[in-house]
Amino acid sequence: MYSSDFNSKSKLVLSKSLNFSDKKIIEECKNHFNDLKLKYRIKDFKLKVTVAKFIELLSYDKKVKNGKINFILLKGIGNGFIYDQVKEKDLIKLLVKELN
Repeated sequence: MYSSDFNSKSKLVLSKSLNFSDKKIIEECKNHFNDLKLKYRIKDFKLKVTVAKFIELLSYDKKVKNGKINFILLKGIGNGFIYDQVKEKDLIKLLVKELN
């Protein structure tokens, strides 16, 4: 669970907030996960971890290269890509929303 590939919805939300994906894609995936009764949000796992600790744990992920976290983001369904330019403030904003 603790990885830069941390969960499907968060990847989609981060992709949208960085203008790589649109709301329609997020809703399609969310509906699909719900139909399959899959856990897909950080909140679903009821983690007891702070944002700072979560980011620290991300730094140990296998996708960290040269001190940068490589995120797998989406431009659309079946159109993923590696991105290492996520600003810490954007990540914190997403995690505050997802962890609370």
